[in-house]
Amino acid sequence: MSDAAGITGVAELQELLLATDTLQEFLSEVAHCAAGEVSPGLSCGLTVRSDGRPLTIASSDGYANMLDQLQYRLDQGPCLSTLQTGEVVFDDGTDAGDQWPLYRTQGEALGLGVSLSVPVSHGAQVLAALNLYSRTLRSFTSAERARARGFADLRPAHGFAFARLSPDGATVGQLAEHLGMTKQAASQLVEELVTKGYVERRPHPADARARLIVLTPKGWACTRAADEAAAEVLRPWADALGPRRLAALRADLSRIATPGRLRRTW
Repeated sequence: MSDAAGITGVAELQELLLATDTLQEFLSEVAHCAAGEVSPGLSCGLTVRSDGRPLTIASSDGYANMLDQLQYRLDQGPCLSTLQTGEVVFDDGTDAGDQWPLYRTQGEALGLGVSLSVPVSHGAQVLAALNLYSRTLRSFTSAERARARGFADLRPAHGFAFARLSPDGATVGQLAEHLGMTKQAASQLVEELVTKGYVERRPHPADARARLIVLTPKGWACTRAADEAAAEVLRPWADALGPRRLAALRADLSRIATPGRLRRTW
């Protein structure tokens, strides 16, 4: 949108809407981030079950959504297998002709090369399948598979932590206050993110007793993907409403937004 006021309105609306804590919003961030960070040129979709039926809750682009929908329509394919079994499924066409003959034939007609489906789990429960699609015949290296598993292991609380840590970082105490959790729980969350490579600890510039938690390049990549995904969702609003009505909507949302700590999900 070329109007500067409209762009400002979109940015502020984005901040308001990103403060919500729905699983769908978080998974949208994961889809965009995974597609770009696991390996260039991939498409990513996330499949969940809604009322017993598979549903794409987020995708990085239309190609991923198209391949997800193909599997739902045919009732066969790697993403459905991962969703059902909780196992990682790599499909390069070698065995797919026997397992999913219709899906593989029609997928190749759409340009599909290979795919990798990774479970998104919470404890023993499989919440979703993260599906990575490539238009070329290739293998996924062990490093790429590890990165895919890393994105599947992210949780909404991690995304809210990223929001607090950008742009200047935060202490464990500040992060605990932002997330509405104890310092002990925040410390465990930080340790998990350090292990996954999303954040790192640095000396605090003003307090020798404290450590500053900051995003790594991998963490910043996730926040950029989230910003892009949110802007993409909000752009039609800006185009349809124009700067004045957008500003009015922003003001209305500001008045009804409930202040306070985030309501964390898993």
